Order: sequence, then C-alpha cells, then structure tokens
Amino acid sequence: MGAVITSIHEISAVLAVMMDVTIRLSDGQVGLIMLDNNGDLQVAISWGVDDRFARSLQYRDGMDLPTWCFRHRTAVILNDPPVTGVDGVTVDSVLCLPIQTSKKCHGVALIVNKHSGESFTEDDKETLTMVSGFVAVAIENAALVKEEVKRARVDQEMAIARQVQETILPQNLDNLDGVEIGVAYYPAREVGGDFYDVVRLDDSQFVVIIGDVSNKGVPAALVMSAAAGLIKSKLAGDPDITMAALASYLNDFLSKEIIKDREVFVTLFFCKFDLK
Repeated sequence: MGAVITSIHEISAVLAVMMDVTIRLSDGQVGLIMLDNNGDLQVAISWGVDDRFARSLQYRDGMDLPTWCFRHRTAVILNDPPVTGVDGVTVDSVLCLPIQTSKKCHGVALIVNKHSGESFTEDDKETLTMVSGFVAVAIENAALVKEEVKRARVDQEMAIARQVQETILPQNLDNLDGVEIGVAYYPAREVGGDFYDVVRLDDSQFVVIIGDVSNKGVPAALVMSAAAGLIKSKLAGDPDITMAALASYLNDFLSKEIIKDREVFVTLFFCKFDLK
C-alpha cells in the first residue's frame, strides 16, 4: 500500500487514494482531508462532511479538533463527542490524525463514525497513522516533481530564447573603408534581452543600434526579434529616415502591435554615421 501511495505524483490523486483507503481500513462512514495553506487548514477532499462540520468539533484551547491535531501533530480519538448533529450527521466517534513527516505537518485526515456503530480504536489510529505517513511522503514527492517540471519548463524556455537571440545578434560585422567595427557581448545570465546591430546604408553611411528588452525568456526574445526586423525593414525601405522618425515609428508599432498590454518595454539607442 505504501509503495502504491508514494508512487503517485499528483496530489489530488494521492488524497483520493488516502480518503478511500482510510475509510475502508477503519470501516468509517464519512470523512475529509484538510491541507495546510499558509498556516490555515482548507478542505482538499471530502466524503459526506464539509468544513463547517469539521470546525464544529470543538476540542481544546479554544480550537476545533482538526486545528488542534494539526498544530500539536497528534492523532486524537473522540468517542461520544459533544456534537449532536451538524448538517444531518450524528456523531458517535471521530478519529483525527495529522498527515506528517518528521519535518512538516501537511494537514489532517478526519474520519467520522463506523458502519458497525462501534468506536474507533488504538489499532485504527495506529494503522491510519502509518497510511498518513505514506501520504505525507507522497505529497512531498509530488511537490518535488512539480518543481522539477517547472524548472525544466523554464530551462526549455531559456534555451529557446537563447537560440532566438543567437540567431538575431550578428556574429560578424562588415568593416567599412576607414572604419573598424568590433563587438563584445557577455550576458549576465544564460540569456538576456540585449540587442545590437550595425546596418549599412551605403558606402559612407551606417546605423548603429544598441538595445535591451526588459524581462528575460521567450517573450523578451520575441520582442527583440520584432524590433530587429522592424528596424532593418524600415531602413531598407527608407534609408534617409531620421533617427527620431525611426524611433517614433518603432515605438508606435511595437507598443500597438507587439507589446500591447504586456509588462515589457524596450530601451534603444540609435546612432547614424555619415563618413562624408
């Protein structure tokens, strides 16, 4: 059972299995599982009872039973609890146990009443405590898998962005008579939003562009790609355009057609050289 539970890497599936197993092993009627959410318990799965019912089970120190069990990390059996009926449920016996590893308590499981009408026993508590330990490990494994998937997705996105950037940034710049042009680029991280280019207009004129797109990753790389393409296209079609007009055109097009309402911007420097 432990091997099956700990092999599941989806938290919702883990909790569904736990709910089924604990009900079956304890001969319980109804129950629920509550998980920690920044120090507060929230119902994650419920069979026959809800959060309002769980909160009605007042226990000690002004706390309801699930909260006390969670904070003290202690399993509790209540036979003939002081609750006559909430949401139509008559309460004869309650078993509440923490879902925990040695490092952290992730929540609690609450089982209400036995089909046989008997009370929950220490054997029930011991068995379900073992099951809850497996579930706690599975929850932590699921979180690790989720984090690993997220990290892999980020790595993949950064790899794509790096490929886009390497494609856009010129590797070799042509020298003009009387001018030597050189480039050195060292991104602070794996990939940046930086952009540079030298666009030759004729034998004596060329434009230098240096820019940076805010944020990183694929969105920044795509905005950078769009900016590079727009600049080259505009200069090819209108080589006599002023730098002010080029900046204005680029600003209007990027903001309205590419960036729109995204939280991103481009900082650009234009410089036109005329050797004559």
